[in-house]
Amino acid sequence: MNLERLNEIEKPLLHIVKHDVVPALGCTEPISLALESATAAKYLGKTPERIEVKVSPNLMKNGLGVAVPGTGMVGLPIAAAMKVLSNTILIELLIISALLHQKSMQHIDRQVIKIMVSKPCP
Repeated sequence: MNLERLNEIEKPLLHIVKHDVVPALGCTEPISLALESATAAKYLGKTPERIEVKVSPNLMKNGLGVAVPGTGMVGLPIAAAMKVLSNTILIELLIISALLHQKSMQHIDRQVIKIMVSKPCP
C-alpha cells in the first residue's frame, strides 16, 4: 500500500476517533446490563421492587468477575442495581456513579436482584 492510499484511509478513521469516541467508565458486560436496567426503569416510571435479568452464558461468564467502578465490588447485580436506582439513562457513557453505592447495596442485601442465564440461541 502506498503512502497516499494510507493517508486516504487514515484521515476518515482519525475523524471518527476524534468525534465519535466518548469516555466510558466501566467494562462492557456490567455497563451493558446497567444500561438495560436504566432503560427498563425509565419505561416503568418508578424504581422497580425487584430486578430479574436473563443474560447470555457469555455475558454471565465475563461479567461475574468484572469490577464495577466506585463500588469496590464485582459482578452484574451491583451494576444493575446502581443504574436502576439512578433514574438516569445515559450521561454520555459514564453511567455508573459511586454516589449510588449505598442504596444499591440495600437492594443486593434484600436479594431483589436476580441474574439468570438464558439458553443460547440455536
